Amino acid sequence: MLRIFKRILAFSKDRAPKIKLSYLFSFLARIFTALPVGGILFVLLKIITPEKYSELQINDLWFTFVIVAVSLILQYIFHYLVFKFASLSGFETVADERIHIGNHLKRLPMGAFSEKNVGEMSAVVTSDLSFIENHSFKMLDAILNGLLNIIVAFLFMLAIDWRLAIIVALITVF
Repeated sequence: MLRIFKRILAFSKDRAPKIKLSYLFSFLARIFTALPVGGILFVLLKIITPEKYSELQINDLWFTFVIVAVSLILQYIFHYLVFKFASLSGFETVADERIHIGNHLKRLPMGAFSEKNVGEMSAVVTSDLSFIENHSFKMLDAILNGLLNIIVAFLFMLAIDWRLAIIVALITVF
């Protein structure tokens, strides 16, 4: 997976820093997606086990409400930044590659077009590059952040109860 990540960054050339930044923003957006669950878990722990934690107070509910509201706002901001950096960089990278392929095709001898199927060349330039443009940056982001979210979830569980964290880790591995 890291090899694919490196190849996509190499393919994007000078736009690689923007794509790396978009992965950071995506990771932060996913953390703020999981944060309301932590707030709700906080309230549930106070309700279920008041002997271990203090009883549920109105301030606890307001605290959870603020966590949920702030996390929703930050999710929106970070998702916007992901779109701004990753999607636009992917579009520009593939547009440059189309121009590069077009310039290369202009220099080919006319005999190359009779030997190769013109439809095959057209398919590479249009549909294959469109697929790369639309899916590669987003799918790699989803895979990378999925792995990071498993680690963050494990750390949340570890903070709550180490036995629960071990169970979650075993379920994830198997």
